[in-house]
Amino acid sequence: RFVLSGANIMSPGLTSTGGRMDDVPAESIIAVYAEGKEHALAIGVTTLSTETIRSENKGVAVENTHYLKDGLWLLRRHGEAAA
Repeated sequence: RFVLSGANIMSPGLTSTGGRMDDVPAESIIAVYAEGKEHALAIGVTTLSTETIRSENKGVAVENTHYLKDGLWLLRRHGEAAA
Protein backbone atom coordinates (compact mmCIF):
# COMPACT_ATOMS: atom_id res chain seq x y z
CA ARG A 1 0.00 0.00 0.00
CA PHE A 2 2.76 2.48 0.90
CA VAL A 3 4.80 1.53 -2.16
CA LEU A 4 1.85 2.62 -4.31
CA SER A 5 2.13 6.04 -2.67
CA GLY A 6 5.80 6.30 -3.64
CA ALA A 7 7.40 5.08 -0.42
CA ASN A 8 10.85 3.52 -0.54
CA ILE A 9 11.09 -0.13 0.47
CA MET A 10 12.88 -0.87 3.72
CA SER A 11 15.04 -3.96 4.19
CA PRO A 12 12.75 -5.61 6.79
CA GLY A 13 9.90 -5.48 4.28
CA LEU A 14 11.92 -7.66 1.93
CA THR A 15 13.22 -10.12 4.50
CA SER A 16 9.92 -10.74 6.31
CA THR A 17 7.75 -13.79 5.71
CA GLY A 18 6.45 -13.77 2.14
CA GLY A 19 9.27 -11.55 0.87
CA ARG A 20 11.46 -12.86 -1.94
CA MET A 21 14.49 -11.32 -3.61
CA ASP A 22 16.63 -12.26 -6.58
CA ASP A 23 20.36 -11.86 -5.98
CA VAL A 24 21.43 -8.46 -7.34
CA PRO A 25 24.22 -5.97 -6.61
CA ALA A 26 23.63 -2.49 -5.19
CA GLU A 27 22.35 0.11 -7.66
CA SER A 28 20.42 -2.44 -9.74
CA ILE A 29 17.18 -1.44 -11.44
CA ILE A 30 14.52 -3.85 -10.24
CA ALA A 31 10.81 -4.54 -10.60
CA VAL A 32 8.65 -4.90 -7.48
CA TYR A 33 5.80 -7.40 -7.51
CA ALA A 34 3.01 -8.07 -5.04
CA GLU A 35 2.79 -11.68 -3.96
CA GLY A 36 0.82 -13.70 -6.50
CA LYS A 37 0.61 -10.89 -9.09
CA GLU A 38 1.82 -11.19 -12.69
CA HIS A 39 2.70 -7.52 -13.31
CA ALA A 40 5.09 -5.21 -11.47
CA LEU A 41 3.58 -2.53 -9.25
CA ALA A 42 6.78 -0.47 -9.00
CA ILE A 43 10.25 0.03 -10.43
CA GLY A 44 13.13 0.96 -8.17
CA VAL A 45 16.88 1.03 -7.65
CA THR A 46 18.52 -1.07 -4.95
CA THR A 47 20.60 0.92 -2.48
CA LEU A 48 22.25 -2.23 -1.13
CA SER A 49 23.12 -5.64 -2.55
CA THR A 50 20.71 -8.46 -1.81
CA GLU A 51 23.40 -10.04 0.35
CA THR A 52 23.68 -6.88 2.46
CA ILE A 53 19.90 -6.49 2.70
CA ARG A 54 19.67 -10.01 4.13
CA SER A 55 22.61 -9.69 6.52
CA GLU A 56 22.04 -6.17 7.89
CA ASN A 57 18.24 -6.11 7.55
CA LYS A 58 17.93 -2.35 8.18
CA GLY A 59 17.61 0.85 6.21
CA VAL A 60 16.26 1.65 2.76
CA ALA A 61 16.76 -1.29 0.38
CA VAL A 62 14.99 0.05 -2.72
CA GLU A 63 14.44 3.65 -3.81
CA ASN A 64 11.02 3.71 -5.45
CA THR A 65 11.35 5.56 -8.77
CA HIS A 66 8.10 4.67 -10.55
CA TYR A 67 4.91 3.09 -9.26
CA LEU A 68 1.46 2.17 -10.51
CA LYS A 69 -0.74 5.23 -11.11
CA ASP A 70 2.03 7.79 -10.50
CA GLY A 71 2.51 10.81 -12.77
CA LEU A 72 4.55 8.89 -15.35
CA TRP A 73 1.97 6.09 -15.49
CA LEU A 74 -0.86 8.61 -15.91
CA LEU A 75 1.09 10.44 -18.62
CA ARG A 76 1.42 7.21 -20.60
CA ARG A 77 -2.26 6.42 -20.17
CA HIS A 78 -3.29 9.88 -21.35
CA GLY A 79 -0.98 9.58 -24.33
CA GLU A 80 -2.61 6.30 -25.30
CA ALA A 81 -6.11 7.75 -25.08
CA ALA A 82 -5.11 10.64 -27.37
CA ALA A 83 -3.63 8.34 -30.03
